[in-house]
Amino acid sequence: MARAGIYKADVIRARNNLIARRRYPSIDAVRTELGDTGSKATIYRYLKEIEEEEGGSSAAKVAVSEALQSLVARLAERLHVEAEERIEALTTRHSAEQQRAKAELQVVQDEANALRLTLQQAHDALAAERTEHAAALERLRAETIVRAQLEQQVSDVHDQLEAERKHHQSLDQKYQDARRSLEHFREAAKEQRDQGLRQHEQQVQYLQHELHKVGEALIGQQHAVASANQELARLANELGRAKHDLHLAERDGRELAQTKTLLQAAEHRREEAERRLAEAEQAKLALDQARQTLVERAETLETQKQALELLVATEKTRSDTQERLVEQFREQVATLLEALGRVDTHTLSTGKQRGGTKTPK
Repeated sequence: MARAGIYKADVIRARNNLIARRRYPSIDAVRTELGDTGSKATIYRYLKEIEEEEGGSSAAKVAVSEALQSLVARLAERLHVEAEERIEALTTRHSAEQQRAKAELQVVQDEANALRLTLQQAHDALAAERTEHAAALERLRAETIVRAQLEQQVSDVHDQLEAERKHHQSLDQKYQDARRSLEHFREAAKEQRDQGLRQHEQQVQYLQHELHKVGEALIGQQHAVASANQELARLANELGRAKHDLHLAERDGRELAQTKTLLQAAEHRREEAERRLAEAEQAKLALDQARQTLVERAETLETQKQALELLVATEKTRSDTQERLVEQFREQVATLLEALGRVDTHTLSTGKQRGGTKTPK
């Protein structure tokens, strides 16, 4: 682990080690030699003091190559500092852009989540509408069955009414036949009585002459009266049966009135069923329209979702591109620094070789 601070002696020792290994004692090289300890400003300040001290003690021995080496070192340090500043500025800008991209991505993700929630709600509403539609269809089928049953009942009632009407017509015909028979009997009896009176007058005129025929005529009248009484009794029985049939017809008429009442109630129920069927059809049309609206809304939401996903992919691609550019820039800076290090090392080696040549002189 790096120490909290460094001393000038540490910098001198690291610098001497680098020079012994024929490496240029740059700020980064000294800091690496110290185990990545100490700030660059402190190391720069110590190196500058060391160079000034060495320059004061052996100013006469300083050659032009060493001045150039110092100049190149300072230029390299300056370039290094400027590169670090540019890297920090680019890093800061990239961090800000990355934060902004992350914020925009978060907003887009929130909008996408909201759209997903809205789409899920739309799917739920569509499922509820489909369930309601199925229930409405089930009620419609039930109403259709009830309507068919009511129509069958109405048809049965019509058949019963037709049968009752025919039975009533039959009773009316029987009653008319009974009345005609009674009128015919009355006319026959009257004619017979008239004929008997005429015969009685003739017999009275010839009573004295035909007393022996009176008994026979009387017997014949008695037989005729007996036959007439029998016919009258038969007609009375037929009249009683006709009255009984009339009573039954009146009772059937009352039942027919009750049947008409039931028929009217059934007709009212049929009309109510037709009205409810029309309402169910209108509700079905409304449900179909609502379902179509929900389907269109779901398609719109799906389109918006795809656009947002495309926007997120674009932002991600741009962020990746920026990261690659920063990485390339860092690689270029590292390459430049490495080249500067090689130049500094070569310059230092050249300077030392020249210094060694001038020493005997």
